[in-house]
Amino acid sequence: MKRLNYTLSCCLAVFAFGLFALAPAALQAQYCEGPINAADDEWITNVTFADVNHSTAFGVSTANTINATANVTTGEAVDFTVEVFTDSDFGFDEAIVIYFDFDNDFVFETSLDLGLIEDVTTAGAIFDENSAPSGSNTVTMPSTPGTYRMRVVLDFFGPVPGPCNADNTSSFKDSEDYEIVVTDGGGGGNDPTCDDGIQNGDETGVDCGGSCAPCATCDDGIQNGDETGVDCGGSCAPCQVTCESFQLTLNFDDFAAETSWQLTDLDGTLIDSDGGFSSADDFTTNVEDFCLDPGCYEFTIFDSFGDGICCDYGEGSYSLTDSDGNVIGSGGAFGGSETTFFCTDPGPDCVAPIASATVVPYCNNGVFMIMVNLGSLGSANTVTIANSGGQPALQNVFFPRRYFVGPFQAGEVVDLFIYDQENSACNVRIEGLTDNCNNSLSTPGNLTSETTLNEISVFPNPTAGDVNVNLGSIFGQEANIRIMNAVGQLIEERQIDAVENVTERFDLSNQQAGMYFIHVDVAGGESHVERVILG
Repeated sequence: MKRLNYTLSCCLAVFAFGLFALAPAALQAQYCEGPINAADDEWITNVTFADVNHSTAFGVSTANTINATANVTTGEAVDFTVEVFTDSDFGFDEAIVIYFDFDNDFVFETSLDLGLIEDVTTAGAIFDENSAPSGSNTVTMPSTPGTYRMRVVLDFFGPVPGPCNADNTSSFKDSEDYEIVVTDGGGGGNDPTCDDGIQNGDETGVDCGGSCAPCATCDDGIQNGDETGVDCGGSCAPCQVTCESFQLTLNFDDFAAETSWQLTDLDGTLIDSDGGFSSADDFTTNVEDFCLDPGCYEFTIFDSFGDGICCDYGEGSYSLTDSDGNVIGSGGAFGGSETTFFCTDPGPDCVAPIASATVVPYCNNGVFMIMVNLGSLGSANTVTIANSGGQPALQNVFFPRRYFVGPFQAGEVVDLFIYDQENSACNVRIEGLTDNCNNSLSTPGNLTSETTLNEISVFPNPTAGDVNVNLGSIFGQEANIRIMNAVGQLIEERQIDAVENVTERFDLSNQQAGMYFIHVDVAGGESHVERVILG
């Protein structure tokens, strides 16, 4: 339903006199009186621009007074949005025009037409660039700093006849006045600041340089500005890609839903995985791309039925390749699962650790130990000695010497993996270590004399607190371990009925720095004393 526009011409003189009598004192006398709502049917309820977001309750008149003050900068492009509500469930047509006095002559000579919206109801309407006939709700602020007046005028049906109440004889209207403070430095003042979003004052860039913080550069050694990395990306040179590309190609058999895979790092952290395949993927090819940080990884493919992806129900296969197209792992007939261990390029700074290993059999116990002769850490500060046999890895190893790993069951085949803890791709592998206790001794590397196999050792030495006592040479025997300080006081004693662990670990972190003695007494009279420095 549309309401007819009408005027109360017969009573205009009396009505106008009443309106002038009600005008707030805050209005400067030189400005014409703004249109005042006399019909109580439509109201300006919100005006948003710059740092102003001013709301007025429906039915409350705030005409002819400054509702809020905005702070902008010279030449700034400012967007304006006005919200209007009516009391009609059927809707009234409403128009909005915003007027500006940018030369302070008390005449609104600049205007922004935000257009007319039909059938504005109790749900309200937003006047912005979408309603504006020009398609824009933006006004550029003056180039001269100063304080200026702005007036928002609402009129029923339109067009808006002007910024003054005298221009509009209709009762269905409303207006609100605002103040705009324009500065050349932002923030409501005339002085430049280091956070006003423009380059001014003695700044050499936007809010930087001169008396502000230094501007971001592409050679300052930190990530700042629009950089996506340290001194690279954004407006600087592109960042170099440090990860290495790999590609997995899966050719499914007739039961793709049985296939899944995962990619983990050496700590077992899941990097990526997929198992959401269905019958729709049968006999199709799936390609996955990875970009992996320097290090070593394990790729495992699974088949839930346990018959792999080849060859009873189709010629399925998988292939894992590096960026040069080299095949790292492949197959298809793998039963329930198959794991491929691989590493990225270790980089030009890598010097791999140097090590050899000797198998030490304990056939009476049906096990064997592996003695690792770590000759050099290479470029590493610390290394980890890991194994494929499920025994705990020796971590934070920082001193070249002999270390024992195990025990492993006779006949088990064990691989050793010794790697830089800061770059696991910088490593050395010793594979195929085993002993089946039929006098066949597998001894990759240098075979050590029997006397070295009977030595007890401690590591790390010096230590910050943790001490490992290597007992591999007395595996299965009864032993007593005592730790004494330099004046002969007993710090800790441990009785072991049968040595089952390669190493016994002690914590000396609550002791004073100095020299300590570790006594290992083996049943049958064999005794060993090792010194360790705590510091």
